[in-house]
Amino acid sequence: MGGLGAIFYLKEHPKDIKGVVILGPFLGDDSIIDELDEAGGLYKWHPGDYDPEDQWQANICSFLKQ
Repeated sequence: MGGLGAIFYLKEHPKDIKGVVILGPFLGDDSIIDELDEAGGLYKWHPGDYDPEDQWQANICSFLKQ
């Protein structure tokens, strides 16, 4: 399974997974990557308000930040 698919599965079924190692997953297009980079990385990034259904990239990054 690809890294992005693994993240989606983990997000929806966390009790099914004991652990995960993700090497270089696709997290989205250049706009979200630039946003993360400008913030100084995922842990310093703050997503602000977004529609989780429409903005899956911010949704996935927000989930990973947790």
